[in-house]
Amino acid sequence: MFDEISLVALDTSAGAALVEALVEGAPLSDELRERLLAYAAGNPFYLEELVRSLVDRGVIQREEGAWRVSGDGALSVPSTIEGVLLARMDRLEPAWREVVTAASVLGRSFGPQELQAVSELDADVVREAMHHLLRLDLIREERRWPDPSYRFKHALIQETAYRTLVATRRTALHRRAAHWFESGHEENLQRFYGLLAHHYQAADDAVQATHYLRLAAEHARDEWALDEAIEHYADLVPLLEAAGRTQETAELLFQLATMLHLAMRYREANEVWQRAFRAWRPAPETPAVPTATVRMAGHQIPWVTDPAMGGEWVVNNRLHIQTYRPLLEQRPGPNLVPGVAESWSVSDDGLVYQVRLRADATWNDGRPIAAQDVVWTYRHVLDPAQTSYVASHLSILVGADDYLAGRIQDPEALGVRAVDERTVEFRLSVPTPHFIFVLSWLCSLLRPDGVANGPFTITSIDPDRVVLDRDPRFQARRGGNVARIEWVKASRNDVMEQLRAGAIDVVDNLTVVGQRLSTDEVHGAYVMGAPVQTTYAAFSSDERWSTDVFFRRALACATDRKVLEQVVLPNQTVATGGLVPPGLPGHTPDIAVRFDPQKARRWLAESSHRGPIVIVVVDPPPAHCVPLAAAWMDVLGRDVETVAKPIAEMRRFAQYAHVTLTHWLAHGPDPGYFLRGLLRTGSRSNNCTRRSTR
Repeated sequence: MFDEISLVALDTSAGAALVEALVEGAPLSDELRERLLAYAAGNPFYLEELVRSLVDRGVIQREEGAWRVSGDGALSVPSTIEGVLLARMDRLEPAWREVVTAASVLGRSFGPQELQAVSELDADVVREAMHHLLRLDLIREERRWPDPSYRFKHALIQETAYRTLVATRRTALHRRAAHWFESGHEENLQRFYGLLAHHYQAADDAVQATHYLRLAAEHARDEWALDEAIEHYADLVPLLEAAGRTQETAELLFQLATMLHLAMRYREANEVWQRAFRAWRPAPETPAVPTATVRMAGHQIPWVTDPAMGGEWVVNNRLHIQTYRPLLEQRPGPNLVPGVAESWSVSDDGLVYQVRLRADATWNDGRPIAAQDVVWTYRHVLDPAQTSYVASHLSILVGADDYLAGRIQDPEALGVRAVDERTVEFRLSVPTPHFIFVLSWLCSLLRPDGVANGPFTITSIDPDRVVLDRDPRFQARRGGNVARIEWVKASRNDVMEQLRAGAIDVVDNLTVVGQRLSTDEVHGAYVMGAPVQTTYAAFSSDERWSTDVFFRRALACATDRKVLEQVVLPNQTVATGGLVPPGLPGHTPDIAVRFDPQKARRWLAESSHRGPIVIVVVDPPPAHCVPLAAAWMDVLGRDVETVAKPIAEMRRFAQYAHVTLTHWLAHGPDPGYFLRGLLRTGSRSNNCTRRSTR
């Protein structure tokens, strides 16, 4: 005869007290203490043996009558606990043991369906085994509804069961688990990318493991789960190295380092960057002889050649991409690889950057690019007399704010200097994760005489036509067979006719043709960018309207977003969230002001505004202007006048109107940068020249 007594697990406070007693008050880190408690899961025997194992490994040492913590606090199953657990496993019926070892492959938690699929046992056998494993307190029921789930009582049990598997069976079980998740979750597979990568890696399937690790990393990155993305990228590196994919490994190292930098893990980012530079060996391209001409058309064509002065307009930026090469080059990812710079480093505190220029980097006239050229560029951009739209983004440099405000006049006080002929140092006032992307902007390397350093040079630039020709002296890696690029200005109807007739190759901006033109009509293709642009209404900086919050609220409540759905492009959505677009981290969905006609009219009545509402837009007016103006007129009962102006005059829109419809396209994956450019007083991109949070 015997009595069975169910013991209750130690709670957190009791477990912490036991740990404190076992180490005699040694100052364990919070992280190590929490891992000990989680690993033992309230079992005092497990907790005591785990602490003993740390003592045996020298992690906790006794010196001069006191315990001291040193070394690596990684936890593993102590041999004493493993012996006890193995003895329990050996006493199980063969079918029960087969089920518990199959479950160990699935992790700490598992469901009956995947367990049956992985074990390949009959449902009745699995059900009976689960009943006994529950009775023996090896597993516990985690939930019953909507899908039943079970959990190993202790992580130590799961790890011990897993280690009893021979290699061939362990590999087979992981492969079955991967196949089950793939076939059972096709509609939402992205939730399981990381798990699939784990199972395929454990199944020694490097091809599938590589595939899912990349998908898992990209999905985590897109969700801005940076630490998770970093973990997946780090796991992917050795797989690519083992496969001999050297250049792909280097690209991945750059991507991993960029993620570490965005996560403000600067020391680790720097270490990975140095590995990437050593591995970086881009294969030389042997492009065809450049003879082709690319013909582009649109209602707006480039008109400003200086990236620091006109780069905030996308159409100008397209010109600068062809005529300038930046210090660092952006790749999809987000990712940064060497451009004019051959290497760079960042200090552990994220405040000091050093950029080393390529020895063979030259301007289009053949003159070598020197560190002092970079220094001149940043001083030029920050010169208050230049009113560059970039200047506000550089206020993170030491001394930049004071220099912009005229409080200091000495450019030597700015946080940028030449260390030697090829090395530039940047000093920041605060750690800024997106600064590394600032170094990839096309305005990071300029000359007073306007000579550029890109693959194409400007042959002519007129109001209706821009011509670029390939520079035969450009030595950097650049493929393709294009010798000339031509932009021509054309109306919407002309663009469509020319595209159909084959007279042009590219419509420079899809908003020109909207949804009236299909690829079937022109035998072409749409090329869509990521959703990193926000179209918005910007209010006049005129004192009467910039302080009239009721007027702004009235227009916000009068905006019926449903009428805009008819004019959005395939890669656009009607904004129902915050100002930060969906393609950037920090986007907040469903916080936009709701359409409320009654409230809109009430706000307008409290406003000081009288008479018609005047909107100024770029000529020709964008497609969304018409339904928006009609909605405001209908709801508010006021005339709404639309004024179309040339794009170059939009900076002065406050002279013509109460509000403008404009957009802002992100140049980096940082929401702080995005908001700073739009809202920070003093920025040229701050269309409303806001002076307060009101």
